[in-house]
Amino acid sequence: MSQYAALLIALPLISAFFVPVVKRLSRRAVMPFLVLITAVQTGIAAWVFNEVYTTGKPIIIMAGGFRPPVGINLYIGHFAALFALIIALVSLFMAAFSAKAITVEPKDKYAMLFLLLMLGATGMISTGDIFNLFVFMEITAISAYALTAYNKTGEASEAAMKYIILGGIGSSFFLVGIALIYGSLGTLNLAQIGLLASRMNPAVLQASLAMLVFGLAVEAELFPLNAWAPDAYQAAPHPVTTMFSAFVVKAGLYAMIRIMYLFKDTPAFAGILRLVLILGTLTVVIGELSALRQTNVKRMFAYSSIAQVGFIAVGFALGTQAGVNAAVFHMVNHAIVKALMFLAAGYVAVELGGVSLEDFRGLGRRMPLTAFSITVGAISVIGIPLFNVF
Repeated sequence: MSQYAALLIALPLISAFFVPVVKRLSRRAVMPFLVLITAVQTGIAAWVFNEVYTTGKPIIIMAGGFRPPVGINLYIGHFAALFALIIALVSLFMAAFSAKAITVEPKDKYAMLFLLLMLGATGMISTGDIFNLFVFMEITAISAYALTAYNKTGEASEAAMKYIILGGIGSSFFLVGIALIYGSLGTLNLAQIGLLASRMNPAVLQASLAMLVFGLAVEAELFPLNAWAPDAYQAAPHPVTTMFSAFVVKAGLYAMIRIMYLFKDTPAFAGILRLVLILGTLTVVIGELSALRQTNVKRMFAYSSIAQVGFIAVGFALGTQAGVNAAVFHMVNHAIVKALMFLAAGYVAVELGGVSLEDFRGLGRRMPLTAFSITVGAISVIGIPLFNVF
């Protein structure tokens, strides 16, 4: 039965290739098809979540029946099962919102990229192989580049170009880091890398870890590799901005932390924790200060989101069980709250035609439910008691 968990990867991949067929049958069927697939994906993710949390055992799937290190595998533990469900749920809401928010053609291309973005983030969280992690990271990044530029405006093209340049640099460093590890240990399986890590030459280990962290820091929005994020959040279609904040960034951050903790028994671990602690702290300070100066609400939320990711990185970088627990809890809370806020801001933009602070004047009278949602999200982000971020 557990083999059905592979549908988390297979369903969005196959469905993305079916979108042109659906378009040929009926142009109007593309968006309902996208909603249907994300609904089925949510059902599969809920079943996987229930399976992992009731049995207490991870689901491990060997691709083609080949065992590691020859074959590649999926490893869906407690964290991966939880986040696969969050990715699917957010994608379902955004697919429904896309039916109203996306007016630019071609919608079939949008639907394909949307499904590939969901696939890439799910794969990054559930793979058990470091090279496969790179492949899923590239699927996520390339889909994100194209979706950033989807609105075909000048600012969208500029934002996508920034993202491509930084993402390309990050991917190159990540690939070199993988090559160093494979050259030293002869395996790409994450569990085996964790077992053999202490055999690596300390200098090579430090270099490879630094490159892997540097490569993933682009997707994880850590300073100074997050220059793409505010522009991309502002220029991308509203549902895509929500997906970036809710789970694309989390997938990059999770991958970084997962790789770091494989090397927790090596001398390089303390140094890399210190590096992430410094980067996380800088990300918090610069993100929050930058948010104060914004007049575009999506851009303001973007800087706030960057700062929150810095908090999560600091929690992981403490290297303690309490720090990891707090960081995971904040990742879940942030995915919920920021999805709410970006969705509400996007809905205001669709209804009122803009997301500058001026457009939000008198929102409580014009759109009381949306204004209430933004208020709840803002109070939660501040950390007021009785709300989840507190």
